[in-house]
Amino acid sequence: MSTATVLPVWEEPVRVHTFDVGPDNRATAPALGRYLQEAASRQAASLGFGYDNLGENDLFWVLSRLALEVYRYPLWNEELSIFTWPAGLAPPYALRSFRLISSSGDIVAEAGSAWLTVESATRRPRRVETVVNAKLYEDAERVLADRLTRIRLPASEMPASETPASETPAASGETAQSRAGAPTEASPRKNAAAQAWEETRRVRPSDLDGQNHTNNMTYLEWILDGFDGPQPSEFELKSFRMNFLKETHNGDLVELRYTPLESTEDETLGMAGIALQNGGGPVLTTELKFVPRRD
Repeated sequence: MSTATVLPVWEEPVRVHTFDVGPDNRATAPALGRYLQEAASRQAASLGFGYDNLGENDLFWVLSRLALEVYRYPLWNEELSIFTWPAGLAPPYALRSFRLISSSGDIVAEAGSAWLTVESATRRPRRVETVVNAKLYEDAERVLADRLTRIRLPASEMPASETPASETPAASGETAQSRAGAPTEASPRKNAAAQAWEETRRVRPSDLDGQNHTNNMTYLEWILDGFDGPQPSEFELKSFRMNFLKETHNGDLVELRYTPLESTEDETLGMAGIALQNGGGPVLTTELKFVPRRD
């Protein structure tokens, strides 16, 4: 008799709503990211390590790394199925994989993610092995796991006062305060020659989530809003990966710095960047790839 472990795969139906789409009537990349996290939350709860379960021990999940590959942006009112499953442990992270499947069976997008368990009071990571049984998921497929690595930015993008971000990102409860010389909220500053750009955003109450910090997909929205590069009518975001390094809170100023990457693929435009909390170091690092629109 076989004793093979049946890995739990969660299926979450979703419909693309009017508030999920852009001017092209297709779901935006941040909307896809939110679909994934909602499905992840529901399955984690069904397996006994969801939001409420961790809350009983003064813990919560923090998304630390995310990689997403989009094959096609779904249309408004389109019905999809999100498949997600725990993809084992790579301490200090718990890994999770995703596939978005259309009603006709084609793969719309795939994603991989890495999560930390964090103490509510101290905002310090707790050993993920105390929450998830690694042996149950050691044979699970790991989607895009090779992209869940530390993003190393061009030296020109790192602030002179900062050393590279830690290989093990951890959440922090520190809130930045205004100080002399800190960036102020202003219009984007363009570097036409290099197609680089910088912009400073202030965190608003509408940017916050249930953990009272800036929601991770809000950062992606800021990046896409401020990007002085491919126009939405000409290019679309094909893939991205993000390392989330630190929390920001209401009133914090976040400086975004982005610069082009050399591409080895025809017609692909890459960007790399960093977000800096005023006086508080790196918040996140990102790599994005854009391609000509595929409709």
